[in-house]
Amino acid sequence: MTKETLRQRKEWRRCSGELPEGGWLVINGVGKVMRETDDGLREPYNGDASGLIDAGARIRIARIAAGLTQEDLAKRVGLTQGTLWEWESGRRNPTRESLDKVFDALTPHDGPASSDASADGAADADTHSDVATSRPMPRTKANLRRLRDATETSQASLAIAAGLDINNPASVKDVRHWEDPKNRRWAPEPVWLMLEDTLTDQRATARETAKAIVEQQPDRTIPVTLHYYRNQNQYEADGFSGGYGVYNAMASMVGDLLEDAGYMVEFRYPDERL
Repeated sequence: MTKETLRQRKEWRRCSGELPEGGWLVINGVGKVMRETDDGLREPYNGDASGLIDAGARIRIARIAAGLTQEDLAKRVGLTQGTLWEWESGRRNPTRESLDKVFDALTPHDGPASSDASADGAADADTHSDVATSRPMPRTKANLRRLRDATETSQASLAIAAGLDINNPASVKDVRHWEDPKNRRWAPEPVWLMLEDTLTDQRATARETAKAIVEQQPDRTIPVTLHYYRNQNQYEADGFSGGYGVYNAMASMVGDLLEDAGYMVEFRYPDERL
């Protein structure tokens, strides 16, 4: 995570009027929306915020969900980056016409089928969108396990993200408690942020990988073969470092993207014989 991302995470602004239940919706520089109470505490907002937040915040959320920078979107719409920044920061409000242009630029449009279109489709497809969005995931124990499974993240990694000593058996027990519905201990916010960032990075890499495969093999009648590993030893024997589980999770995302683009995908172990 870059210093700029860390800075943006800490910058919050109000993006709604007062909520019926009290407090306000606030948004930070990376598009995360939360509820802020009168005493300044922030907590996840699980209600429907679509009709509550201001235009600038809606632009920011949609832009981040589309994977665009302010500069990218400004070029698409024909604006200066400064104007877009003023809208997103709440310093100025866009006109209805300008708002329509922005969301039109953020909306995918159908076009003639081609290998380039297939590549873009594979790059833009959104796998696991139910567990990785621009809004914070509801902080439930089941969602924590789902997100950990989706990213193939170990419990030890969660302990490290929380600043716990992984050599202490009590730390492992703490992590297990976070996923235990009968226990009242909850995962701290750094754990959620680490998991959400990991999945976001994996999805971005998967999109680029799928796009490269489509560009190299535009014929969708030819099956695409992806490797899948049984264990760490087999993974390292192929010259890779890191965890084989992370690779397998990434390969699954790439496979989903390619299948969405109309390809037949077959997974094989590296030493598998047909």
